[in-house]
Amino acid sequence: MTLPRIQAPFVIWTLQRTGGTNFNNCLNHLSDCPRLQDEAFNPGREQGHLTEAWKRSKDTDALRRDIGAVCAQHPNFKHCVELVPWPVNEVLTEVTLTHGYSHIFLYRRNPLERILSREYARRTSTWGPRQAQATAGKDISGAMEDPLDADAAIRHETMANTRLNRVWTALEAAGATPIPISFEELYATDETVARQSLERVFAGLGQVLSADQTTEIMDMVRTRGDQKTRDRYSQFKGVGQVKERLAELPSLLCST
Repeated sequence: MTLPRIQAPFVIWTLQRTGGTNFNNCLNHLSDCPRLQDEAFNPGREQGHLTEAWKRSKDTDALRRDIGAVCAQHPNFKHCVELVPWPVNEVLTEVTLTHGYSHIFLYRRNPLERILSREYARRTSTWGPRQAQATAGKDISGAMEDPLDADAAIRHETMANTRLNRVWTALEAAGATPIPISFEELYATDETVARQSLERVFAGLGQVLSADQTTEIMDMVRTRGDQKTRDRYSQFKGVGQVKERLAELPSLLCST
């Protein structure tokens, strides 16, 4: 079956440990544009030297010029807004608008799952499938001994949500139409929800999917993945205290 080709470059604005690797891979597989390393502008990554240079010089004009040169090549990339200094997000927003990018916002409706995933990865150094495989079956009780720091978790999540909202607001103010999609929609038990969410994303990218095309893309997005670490979150202490404070978080503007 012939699947649609995505012609315009896209950026996936998201937060660390949101999930959706298969979704990202699927879009890139169907794209006519090249792909940067995920979170490419983080220090230590493919374009991280640009962020490091800004940290040293605080020269935003140079940052805009250098990121502009990267985005002029129209590479797709996924970007976590809370992992770099705010001026990097600001410049990325400006430059991707200039170069005709589509803007996808991938988020979690349930912030607790992302908070626990991030903390689990931090404590066990399980940041990807390979590390998850290496720690499978191992005793992690030592890493789970300290209770969760509810203050730190809520403070970090507030900062992250605020940044994602600032990017969304800047894009809308510039006349762009960001495309929201939640992790929970992609992996909903009710496949109708997932199908409709994928069709909405592709419509935002200028493609109308047939029923058969949607089914094939569903298979690409939903048949692989999951690091199988969620069942270990029950070992965390203090989850209740974090859960009680989720109402303090700013709502995400991209939430559908």
